Amino acid sequence: ITRGRHPQIRQQMSTARRYWLVGTVILIFLTALGISIQILVASAFEAQRSQKNIAWAAAQLQIEFLQVHPAFSGYAAEARSVPAASIKTRLSIFKNRIRVLKQETDQTDLADDPIYDQLVADLESAIAPDSPVTRALASDDHALHRDALNQLARLDSPIRTWVQDIMLRSNPDRQKDSLVNAQLKAAAVMAVAILAGIALVVLLLRYIKRLEKAHEREREAREGP
Repeated sequence: ITRGRHPQIRQQMSTARRYWLVGTVILIFLTALGISIQILVASAFEAQRSQKNIAWAAAQLQIEFLQVHPAFSGYAAEARSVPAASIKTRLSIFKNRIRVLKQETDQTDLADDPIYDQLVADLESAIAPDSPVTRALASDDHALHRDALNQLARLDSPIRTWVQDIMLRSNPDRQKDSLVNAQLKAAAVMAVAILAGIALVVLLLRYIKRLEKAHEREREAREGP
């Protein structure tokens, strides 16, 4: 009797291992699905946070420009009302605002915007060591002062235009729409993954059942007359 039970016990153990395999596959699949969805949603939140940082940096750049430009006008006037040291301080802060804006923007898709590329090129040209603005701080040449004022004046419209565009992109309604789109994508990924997982489990179960039937036929053939 004991010997006769050995094949049956082995068969039960083999079946248990197969179902354990199915459970392991399901667990791995659900873990991978959860991680994928978490990454997708986290990316959406990170993009939203990055957009807010860019909007803040752009606003700070515009505010600083609105202080640099009139201050430089006072420095370049016939009756100088703003000392060179004050302009150097304001220009140093302005340079820092440009650096922060680039730091926040360069890692996003906004860095590929031609308008942004042109704006950064104009900003860096204005603060370059050989620019009229920089050279005017060490000179009393009124012609050079006019060139510097003209260079700063040309920055006004591009800065305003780009900052307005960034503010529109960071509008709460738009950010909400972007987040909803990300959640819809996550739901679509989840639905496709669940369907694929169900199909995989069904195929595994069918395969296990076929193996069980094959083993059952073999057992019956061995025990037959």
